Amino acid sequence: MPPSTAIYHSRTQALHRTPRDHPESIQRILAVLRRLRRNIWLRKGSITFAESEAVMDELLLEVHSGRYIEQIRSFCEHGGGYADDDTYLSIGSYVAAAYSAGGAVKACRDVLNGEFRNAFVLTRPPGHHAGKDGLALNADSTGFCVFNNAALAARDLLDQGLKRVALVDLDAHHGNGTQEIFYADPRVLYLGIHEDSGFFPFSGSIEEVGEKEGEGFTVNMPLQRGSADGDYLIFLKEIVSPILIQYHPEFILISLGFDAHRLDPLADLNLSSSGYLRLVDALKRMAEEQCGGRLVLFLEGGYNLRVLPVLVSASASTLCGAQHAPGPLPRDGVFRQHTFNCLRDLRRELSSFWSL
Repeated sequence: MPPSTAIYHSRTQALHRTPRDHPESIQRILAVLRRLRRNIWLRKGSITFAESEAVMDELLLEVHSGRYIEQIRSFCEHGGGYADDDTYLSIGSYVAAAYSAGGAVKACRDVLNGEFRNAFVLTRPPGHHAGKDGLALNADSTGFCVFNNAALAARDLLDQGLKRVALVDLDAHHGNGTQEIFYADPRVLYLGIHEDSGFFPFSGSIEEVGEKEGEGFTVNMPLQRGSADGDYLIFLKEIVSPILIQYHPEFILISLGFDAHRLDPLADLNLSSSGYLRLVDALKRMAEEQCGGRLVLFLEGGYNLRVLPVLVSASASTLCGAQHAPGPLPRDGVFRQHTFNCLRDLRRELSSFWSL
């Protein structure tokens, strides 16, 4: 029986070199690969590794401005350094970013063409903070991101003839770059659950719903600091699921950051390991119901080197159907007053576009 799930990565990721104390280190990917090679479902053939390839320049220009692309290329060729407050580039970072984006695109094409049922792309550098000109509107940093991997994959799916692509962002930080790129485009539905706008990148409020033809196709679900499993699960049940049913996507993409985990050093959320697997399992089921299981995950954040490898491997097992989400947790139904208020306000804000 052929593998149902592919894990995409590229050795060029090691060319993206950051300072020893930088959170976005190649050690993240190396730790994940070590754990994945011990995954029993990889050895049994249900999961396989697949090689990334470089993104085409023509596709880059559909998502990012030519000026930004050339700035990154030139900056890297001249030795790199800090491109902004926290994004570090080395001489090989342009190549690494091109392969990261290309892996995202190739994974989606392969799933679309039936090579695999679903995929997980170990994107590095990450991408969801990168807007059309790099810095998204009102941002002062691209948050370790270079090219927007998920946005490039979504754009390519549109180029392949799809009309409705859903992009769910579960990173602790708002995907401001992805939102900006598709803010006026109803062909890509953006659904983001993240720490509220008092936290980097200081965007993603419920009032940000899109513009022009894309109005209503951007949905932000901000969480209060310390929010946990119940807060995520109620958003998934009351907002994400009914909107996906009404939108009926032809493909679902997930920008999956593991920095919302309670042990992650760069965010203030409290999601458990079990909570993460329940989210992945629920979205996999939604993909099976809505679009024949077409689902691709992209690695965004996640900086605890003990937690990240375990969760990536367990998520891959969930994708291939070998591991199911844990049973109900004692406090699954508990969510914060802030989340309840946000649900109420979201229903009012989105009532012109969706039945909630």
